[in-house]
Amino acid sequence: MGQWADTPAGKLFLDCEAEQIRKQMPETRQSEQLLWLSAFHCEAPVEALSVCSKLDKIPPNYNAIIAHEYELPFFDNEFPMVISSHVHEYTAEPHRYLRELARVIEPEGQLIISGYNLFNILGVGLRHRLYRRAGSPVYPTHYLSIHRLKDWLRLLGFELEGGGFFYYLPLTRSPAILDKLRWMESAGNRWWPRASAGFTLTARKRLPGMTPLSNRAKLRLWAPAPQPALARVTQAGLTEKHEHR
Repeated sequence: MGQWADTPAGKLFLDCEAEQIRKQMPETRQSEQLLWLSAFHCEAPVEALSVCSKLDKIPPNYNAIIAHEYELPFFDNEFPMVISSHVHEYTAEPHRYLRELARVIEPEGQLIISGYNLFNILGVGLRHRLYRRAGSPVYPTHYLSIHRLKDWLRLLGFELEGGGFFYYLPLTRSPAILDKLRWMESAGNRWWPRASAGFTLTARKRLPGMTPLSNRAKLRLWAPAPQPALARVTQAGLTEKHEHR
């Protein structure tokens, strides 16, 4: 995986991804304790606690926690935000990994998850480039489409809030060509967003049974309570009810 990430196209891909993640983050979250999990040995896009799943993925002088992606060494509901970069695409059980993310995120906390958008024009080239890298099985072992990932997040109690697409440039080895074609990144976001090679999703962990109220529901909530009915006994022993007006 690190071989492709060290190429000019790979570095630019990760730079575009980091920029997209920062756009998805509220400014208030950037001062809180965040958890960053990545399939690459790259720096987090913001200051965060980094976790790697294998010791050989950590470069020298790089601070991180070694942990299995299914057994993160954190308490339940510990982090207000978790950022996951491509880990679900390189794990044997992606749904189990997503459940572990849901465990460590606090209620109403946010998850930003990034992945490959392989089934598009640029994605075909990305799949070929990842697959043909010699000496390293870098092709995603369990690729999930965007729609499948959304469905799994909903089943885990997340409410989708947004997302974005990034990287519309050719997968060339020439830094000069990449620099000349940087304008395609902004043009792609405007004209052909789903043709990108990468995507991000933002979701919020909702408490079970809690649903945001609509305006009509809020009006019903604050409406005056109905007055109780009054009852009296007549001489015939019958009970009559009178509504209080």
